[in-house]
Amino acid sequence: MQDGKKQFWLWAVAWWWLLFGRSISWGRDYFPDVPKPYFRLISVFMIAPVVFMLFSPYLRQEIARKLKTLALPIWPLGLVILGLLIS
Repeated sequence: MQDGKKQFWLWAVAWWWLLFGRSISWGRDYFPDVPKPYFRLISVFMIAPVVFMLFSPYLRQEIARKLKTLALPIWPLGLVILGLLIS
């Protein structure tokens, strides 16, 4: 893969790991007796790749290219927003 595409997909994977970590409260749900600084450290290590990868010009160019060329699915997005509002 080209640099931009590869970095974009690695960035997407980092986002999924971030969302997974957040959904389990960085592990607090499974290990409630562990001190809080450990979970803070885990959150820093999971958030850092998502943020620091944005300093790459190849990644930013690929994100811009995808935003310009891919169509945004309006109806599914609207249903998701409606579902969030209802819940």
